[in-house]
Amino acid sequence: MDRPGFENALRIANSQVAATNGEEVMVSCAQDILKVRVLVTVTSHVSGHPRSSNISSVGLRFVLPFPSARLHVGDAFGNALLIDLPAVGSYSVDIHHRGREEAELKLRELNERLVAMSAVDDMAHLEQLAGIEQYEIRLAMR
Repeated sequence: MDRPGFENALRIANSQVAATNGEEVMVSCAQDILKVRVLVTVTSHVSGHPRSSNISSVGLRFVLPFPSARLHVGDAFGNALLIDLPAVGSYSVDIHHRGREEAELKLRELNERLVAMSAVDDMAHLEQLAGIEQYEIRLAMR
């Protein structure tokens, strides 16, 4: 499937955390081993859009059309969920994150210990570290 601007947006996201091709937002995680936590917040208007505590601002805001009033959130592995939006229309999309550096550090530490760990210990430790890297995607109807 041809997705105009996808490759360029992905390249930008890899260097700036997130980018858009005008139809999709791509978020590039800091690592690809630990599970990432994603919180999606949707409001029907831009004002009164509180920010979650402990999620730092990335300074990224996009305006995107949602002609189907549905948001698809997925990853490169085919995992996805569908979120119904309040109405068809344009939404501001704010991307915030926390824990990117910490997740990278924990992964480096884990890689150094992997040779001494059993597969069971390895999986248990990965589960304990799940969610260190977090993203909040806030959508507000415009």
